[in-house]
Amino acid sequence: MIDPVEVVVVLNTSKEAAFDAFVDQINDWWPIESFSIANGTVSIDPQYGGKIIETAEDGTTHVWGHITIWDKPNDLAISWYVGDDKTPTSITVAFATTDDGRTGVTLVHTGWDALGAEGVKKRENYEMGWARILVQGYAKFARATCPPLSKGPVDV
Repeated sequence: MIDPVEVVVVLNTSKEAAFDAFVDQINDWWPIESFSIANGTVSIDPQYGGKIIETAEDGTTHVWGHITIWDKPNDLAISWYVGDDKTPTSITVAFATTDDGRTGVTLVHTGWDALGAEGVKKRENYEMGWARILVQGYAKFARATCPPLSKGPVDV
């Protein structure tokens, strides 16, 4: 079994604000210049069955995945198949209140075994990619734009 990729960030904001930033403002934080098919814009149709879509400048669309769990503001799961719509992997993103009142955001990407011989290599690429996307893209954006908790610790 190929181990999942797991990335965790902690934000000094509410689950609701963290969830909304992740979904509604994905185009503002996703590092499209490094992680895209067509260097376009990214959007999420915010509902069960909704699509994650990249739209190229010429209007061409590329579906990256489908929402398989929609439990706002707690959980989001995605059948993920960027570049390979025949063999999806699975992503879950959980938004949980930490003991000190902040919001922990945990992204777990699984399903590498279904990719056969390519699974190990793709997992390695995604491990580096998700760390960059979640920490340098999403968390940096959320820390700059989400309303901070009125009281409590600052982000570390």
